[in-house]
Amino acid sequence: MNLQQVFSLTLLPCLYVLFILLSELVENGMAQNPDPLFELPVQLVGFPVIVLSVRLSQFAKKLAYSLNPNTYRARSKRDTALLAYDADVAQKEILREFGPRACILEEPCRIHASRPGRASQTNLNWQEVFSNYKVQSTGMKQWYLLSLFIGDAVRDVPLCHLLAKRMPCPGTGPLPPPQPR
Repeated sequence: MNLQQVFSLTLLPCLYVLFILLSELVENGMAQNPDPLFELPVQLVGFPVIVLSVRLSQFAKKLAYSLNPNTYRARSKRDTALLAYDADVAQKEILREFGPRACILEEPCRIHASRPGRASQTNLNWQEVFSNYKVQSTGMKQWYLLSLFIGDAVRDVPLCHLLAKRMPCPGTGPLPPPQPR
C-alpha cells in the first residue's frame, strides 16, 4: 500500500473526529457563556502544529526513501543501468584513435565486462592477463590489451559482442590456452 494512501486513510478520519469534537465544544461554550474562559494566543497553538507537520513530513520522506528498493542497489549499478553505449560511436572512436586496422577480441572484452563492479580491479588475476598476453602473436598483443581495457572500462557485454562482430581480428578464434613456462 502506498505511503500517501496510508496517511490519507488515517489522517482524514482523525481530523474529522477532531473537528466534530471541537465544534461541539465551541457550540456548548458559546451557548453557556458569551465570554470565553481564557484566550489562547495563536503562536501557542500554531508553532507546535508547524513543528509537528515538518517532522511528520521529514519522517514520511525518510520512510519512503528507506522503503524504495533502489535505495539498496549499488550506486554503480543504478548509474550504469541507465546508460546504453552506442556501438557506432564506440567503433568510430576506436577507428579514429587506433586506425583502420583496429580490432576487438570478443573473449577478453566479454570476460572483463562481465566481472562485477569496480571493486574487482584490486583482485585482477595478473598472471592470467599476462599469460594470455604472451600467447598472442606480436601484432595481436595491442588488440588484446585494447579489448581487455574496453571490457573493463565499459562493462557492457552486448557492446563487446557488437564491437567484435563489427571489428573482427583476422584469423582469431577463442583464446588459446596459456603456454607453460
